[in-house]
Amino acid sequence: PIVGTNHFHPDNLLHYLKLSKENTGYKVLKKAMWVYFRRVYNYASIITVPTKTAADIVHSVGVTPLVRIISNGLDLELFKRREVLEDVFGGYGIDPAVPRVLTVGRVEKEKRVDVLIEAISRMHKGSAQLIIVGKGKEEAALKKLAKERGILNRCVFIGAMPNNELYKFYCTSDIYTSASEVELQGLSIMEAMAYGLPIVAANSMAIPELVRDQVNGLLFTPGDARDARKKIDALINDAPLRNKMASASLRLIQDHNFEKTLDAFEEVYDLAKKQ
Repeated sequence: PIVGTNHFHPDNLLHYLKLSKENTGYKVLKKAMWVYFRRVYNYASIITVPTKTAADIVHSVGVTPLVRIISNGLDLELFKRREVLEDVFGGYGIDPAVPRVLTVGRVEKEKRVDVLIEAISRMHKGSAQLIIVGKGKEEAALKKLAKERGILNRCVFIGAMPNNELYKFYCTSDIYTSASEVELQGLSIMEAMAYGLPIVAANSMAIPELVRDQVNGLLFTPGDARDARKKIDALINDAPLRNKMASASLRLIQDHNFEKTLDAFEEVYDLAKKQ
């Protein structure tokens, strides 16, 4: 028996071609990718995906084997808030007097960090700063955008950080944000939830399965910097709401404990052996 696991969507790759999604070439390539995907995965006995959104996509392209939803999961013991002993603020040029909005991940086009920079540029000076942790091909373009908008001093580009250093930024931030429109789950959002942060994120693909609007965060219209600014502003200016949503994040992430993920995979393998 074969157990397949899928975390792929053509949009994660095709954006590098810099074609509109309405472009005929884009559509042809996307269709071809799904044809190949279907041919390969239909050999499997069972396919696992991380979210209901991912399962719906797999079914929609004609994959016929049994599909099981299993979260990527987190070892929650590794993502507990802790005291940050070093001077994170001075060490990285972060203003401790200004609320901190954090985003973590590859600095690539599909992550839409440009939307977050545009959102911060629409906020009053001193109301928030954007902390960008990660590295990628879009870094230079994003720095240029921040400079053009006159907010380079409000966008702190940290660069790549080892996993065991990320806690410093999660634990000293007020809000976590993501503008990505192609997430089939969203590991950095899960990490932020585990550290007890309220979330502001794009209402796209699988993100609403993690970020429950008005519960542990606020969702904004994908690609809409004005709406993103509005939602970030709402949390920045409402400490009781931030605290309430932070508590909700900690509660909701318990469903993604890595032990549950391991148990679910064991069940899938046992089931596959019986087929």
